[in-house]
Amino acid sequence: MSHAPPGASCNKTLQKKWESMRFTAHRDKVRSIQPTVDTRQPPAFLHIRQKAKKLQLGREREDQITRHNRELANRMHHIMKSTGRTDHSNDYKPKSLNFEKRVQEFQKISGENLKTKNRLLSVKPQYSTSLWESEFKEHLSIKKNLSMFPSVSEGAISPRKLKKLPKECPIPLSIEGQHSDTGSAVQVEEEKITDPLSP
Repeated sequence: MSHAPPGASCNKTLQKKWESMRFTAHRDKVRSIQPTVDTRQPPAFLHIRQKAKKLQLGREREDQITRHNRELANRMHHIMKSTGRTDHSNDYKPKSLNFEKRVQEFQKISGENLKTKNRLLSVKPQYSTSLWESEFKEHLSIKKNLSMFPSVSEGAISPRKLKKLPKECPIPLSIEGQHSDTGSAVQVEEEKITDPLSP
């Protein structure tokens, strides 16, 4: 034991045996002791879990709805099979004092519309699309002859890009060949400006 016995002992072996017996009896009492406060789960009552009253009200409501649906179906079946107590048939035909006049107006308007349609279909056009196309082609040819540079769509260099070229870069053949007269005139003017003392 880790502690000394409370009283003097003549035999340590017997004292140790008695201490061990007392400790074992104490542990047995501790294991078998019962709690003073009951902390276990309370018992579950069946009437709280099932709620029989709620189930009964639900069944009664379902029975009532089923009974009403059956009564409504029987009434609808009876109405469909029988002719009913009141005769609701109505053979009244609408009458109008100006029915013939409205028919005449409708026929008159239809005839006028048909005549207008025939006139529109028989009118010949005043403008000729073929003439427009030929004039447009002639305009394109004149524009091509008067233009200083060929159009960009033909694959030539645009005037905006031509201005950005350096002075040492020669003029493309497509431009030089088409406008040789203009190029020569420009060269002559440049020579006159650069050599003013020439005879």
